[in-house]
Amino acid sequence: MDAAVILVSLATTAMTPSFGPATAAESPAFQDKPTTVAMAQPDFDDLMRRAQTLEQTGNYRDALAAYKTAGQAGHGPASKRAAELYIKNAPGIPRDYLSSVRWFSMARAQGVEVDAMEKRF
Repeated sequence: MDAAVILVSLATTAMTPSFGPATAAESPAFQDKPTTVAMAQPDFDDLMRRAQTLEQTGNYRDALAAYKTAGQAGHGPASKRAAELYIKNAPGIPRDYLSSVRWFSMARAQGVEVDAMEKRF
């Protein structure tokens, strides 16, 4: 009985297809080839210039969108300016204290100093 189990086991193993190395490290295609993934950094200066130009021309809604895009990408001054626009009640942007608190908090987390008066909102 034990011999039959061994024969079946050997026959099954012989019929099992081979799919190559068990791990990527064993494969020659993956050896000694460092993998580098380049992450594109946003151009904060360009985003800020665009937002400031939009704001100066009175296009506050698009300026806010540009500040928020830069802020979400990690630019603290843009986050702070987005918060200020929510407090300022700029044309086309309803005053929103909750959003201003969120953006001021993000700006602080991104290393921007926020004045005590701004902290109250």
